[in-house]
Amino acid sequence: MAVEEVRQMNKMNVSRILCIGNELLIGEVVNSNAAYIAKFLTKHGYFVDKILCIRDDYKAIADEVVAAKRDGVNYLFTTGGLGPTHDDITIESLSYVLGLNLVLEERVLHKLKARAEAKGHIFNDAIKKMAYLPEGAKVIPNENGAAPGADIISDNLRIFVLPGVPKEMKGMIKGYISSALPNLGHYYQKKIVLRGIGESSLAQTLKEIASNYSDIYIKSHPRVRLGQYYIVIHIYVNNILSESALKHVKEAADIIVNRFSQFTKIKK
Repeated sequence: MAVEEVRQMNKMNVSRILCIGNELLIGEVVNSNAAYIAKFLTKHGYFVDKILCIRDDYKAIADEVVAAKRDGVNYLFTTGGLGPTHDDITIESLSYVLGLNLVLEERVLHKLKARAEAKGHIFNDAIKKMAYLPEGAKVIPNENGAAPGADIISDNLRIFVLPGVPKEMKGMIKGYISSALPNLGHYYQKKIVLRGIGESSLAQTLKEIASNYSDIYIKSHPRVRLGQYYIVIHIYVNNILSESALKHVKEAADIIVNRFSQFTKIKK
């Protein structure tokens, strides 16, 4: 489904994920953050149009913010680049491209000072750097680390700025983001496990289902566990505004089960 089609259906649910960090692009760190955020958004009824990964670079970050605005994205989720080191430039980059001044958040500063003292660290400018946020941004508390996140609204784009450390990012998603974003409540899925059959034998049936039901998404995922090959068929609502989508997911699942009953097992 094209992004423009989704935008016409619902002007408040198009999301994009921007993961920032050289370590991601050289393979030093696995980008588990993108998968976590995408799954959260999908299950809450939001359409993720792109997942991007870029270096810690001022222009690269600025270009992606400009692109998100140009493309009519409603929510941009960034991860990474919020720490105290020289290459943590996400906040500065966002401030620059959005034309916002950096302001010192006194509450954040107080927390950072107390945290440094509790850990026996010397409070310095590197730590203080994490207390600066773009003017007008809301602080996203970090209950599992030091650097706070930020909630920024610029024109029709809302940017959630999250840390790159998975535990810290997940804490913000479960806490602040879950409260800030309404659950659109239209997500529904079915998973069917098939054993003893090859993916090519399913291809025609999957093609038929995809052609007949444009408001759902169906995909086969080959897997191997303990030396045993099997396939997971994932069917879920793709058009959250379709009143028939949930019914179509169930119908598609029934087609798979009926045609390949000797190979199937439905996952809840």
